[in-house]
Amino acid sequence: MGSSPAFLLQRQQNWHFKQTDDLVKYYLDQADINAVRRWQTLDGYTFEFHEGHETGNPIYIRPDGNTSQQSMPKVDTKNIVNPALHYKNSKKPNDPWLENIANYEVLSASLTTQQLAEIAAIFVDNWSALQKVADRRWNNYKPAGQGVQAAGIGWVAKLKCQSALCRNRTILLAISSLGAAQYIPLQSVGKCKSCRQSNWAFVEARALAPGETPDIPLSAEPNPNRSI
Repeated sequence: MGSSPAFLLQRQQNWHFKQTDDLVKYYLDQADINAVRRWQTLDGYTFEFHEGHETGNPIYIRPDGNTSQQSMPKVDTKNIVNPALHYKNSKKPNDPWLENIANYEVLSASLTTQQLAEIAAIFVDNWSALQKVADRRWNNYKPAGQGVQAAGIGWVAKLKCQSALCRNRTILLAISSLGAAQYIPLQSVGKCKSCRQSNWAFVEARALAPGETPDIPLSAEPNPNRSI
């Protein structure tokens, strides 16, 4: 039982559809990986998940260098049998289906014809695998052995005070699961009892070690005025 995969602690998760990608290995079973027909071979773009827009189990696509926080191209995956048919424009049946996804112009302005063709092929050739990745991501899936602790042992997030007076003093905050670490309201943790400031930074999420006691128990409510 170690620290959670780094991407689980990120609000925006960018990944490549490659066999070596940590997110792909986390959400796909080995049988799924063995059945993949086409892996990503070109650089210049990543697939993405980000919080706040989960309706339809979307997979976003971000060109490298694009830092926009809105209007990103996306392909919905929930309850769709075939993306090429779902996104087909009946008025322009000969147009590539990818051109009909939301915010496609962001892709066409930055990516080459070869990159666009690869993205479309990855979705069509591996639709069931990508649906599984998206479904598991949006439903907080945990592989066997992840997120399960022995009786009396749970998860904690380690936070450090960034005040110069405290020299990185740390505390342990009890959390319900590894994935919950990305939702910690740092501004509501409380005030450091050493410097009386609220300037916490996330360090890691891990299993609570034998003999450790969280400074803030799981039952505690957010309290920005708490002295901790």
